[in-house]
Order: sequence, then structure tokens, then C-alpha cells
Amino acid sequence: MKILSCKRAAACAMLAACASQACALNLVHISGSQTDFYYDADFWGAGAGSVSGNTLSLLAPPQYYSQVSVATDSGFRTETYSDNGYSLVVAVAKNGNALTGQLTTTVYGDFSLSPQDSASIVRADGAIYKAAYSGGVATREGYIGYFATQAMQTSSGHVPTTGMFVAAAAAELNAPPYEYQALLLDGALYLSATETGPGTTSTRLTSVSYGFAAKAVPEPDQYVLFLLGAVVLLSARYRRDKFTGEKK
Repeated sequence: MKILSCKRAAACAMLAACASQACALNLVHISGSQTDFYYDADFWGAGAGSVSGNTLSLLAPPQYYSQVSVATDSGFRTETYSDNGYSLVVAVAKNGNALTGQLTTTVYGDFSLSPQDSASIVRADGAIYKAAYSGGVATREGYIGYFATQAMQTSSGHVPTTGMFVAAAAAELNAPPYEYQALLLDGALYLSATETGPGTTSTRLTSVSYGFAAKAVPEPDQYVLFLLGAVVLLSARYRRDKFTGEKK
């Protein structure tokens, strides 16, 4: 948990330095059910993204893999890989919808551990900004929270272990859910592989998904229609009451 807390602090410090930056990036567009997504192809790769509902899933770049080997009982080796970027993901609510700021981040990966004191970690974290998006340019307009999701697996101490990571966590927001037209994510990915004593351990971060919460909101013309409908109903009720009163 200490590792995660330190990473959160480092990410927040790094991301705050770019808080007023407007970024015109190599963004790839994918459409969701209530949200249009744009992701940075220079970071993820041009064909990395897929969408289900309001969740954007991105394949991790191939360099997110580490393997370490130790030959002696007294040996120890750990290897990490991490990278961060600005405007990695931009989410824009479609007409008639709004984003609430809520975000669930899920990390996926796989591991292969020796029976010794070995460990694998994958993590995704970063900051969430209220944003404006126009003409391929995303601009931060205010920090609203951060996200940090980590999966860790340690050796059993008996036999080699292989498997897959899946870990999800909700973002921490500065205020209750609100309504936003666009949100922007700055972020970082991280992995590590650690081997103590003879054996080989490997870690791979395979993908990350960002699940946004969206809701339908009335368009301005819908408000006008609602008000007109209310006026018609009130007028009809007034005429009915007046007519009933006159008959009495």
C-alpha cells in the first residue's frame, strides 16, 4: 500500500505541472453509447482502443513486459517499467448526455512466478480534469480527482505459479458527481517483476479499461417544450375550473 501511495503523490505532482496545458495530440476517435472517446495514439498505438458502452479499453504498449532471473540462493533482482503522459484519454459526452466525473479503472495483466520470494505488480494511475474539446484540441479546465488501480501477486513458496491479473477501483473525486461535457485523463502505467533466490519471474501489463459514468440530460429545446406543455395544462385547468365555477 505504501508503494501505491507514493505513486499517487508522484503522479499528482507530475500532472499538476501541466494543469493549464492545451494539448493538440494524435488522437484516435472511437464512439461509445453516450460518449465519444479520443485516445493518444502516440502513447497507446493507433489500433489499441475498443469500446463497450461507456467503457474504453486500451491495449498496453508491448514494452510493458519484464522478466528477471536469479541463479544463486543469495541473489536478488527487481526490474520495473513505467511511463506517463498528458491527455492519454479524452471523453466527450454526446448531445443530450453528460459525464458525471465517476470513473472505474481496471488493469489486466499476466504473471509467472518462481516458488521463491518473487512478486509481480501492475498499476495504472493519474488525474481527472474537467475539459473542453474542439477541433482536435483538448484543454484542461479544472482538476476534479485522481484514479489509482493496482494488482499484485506474490509467490506461493511451494511451486511455480502462473496466472492473470484483474483489478478494478473507482476514482477519488474532490466533490460529489456533477455534470461535465468533457473529461480528460493524464496518467501513468507501471509494472515490476522481483525475484529473490534462484528462479525466473515475469510480469506483463496487457490492457487498461476506463469506465465512465454518463446520464441523459434534456436539451434546451426540450426544456422549452416542457414549459410550453406546463402552460397548456395550467391554462386548460384554469378554464375548466372557471367553467365549473360559473355553472355552479
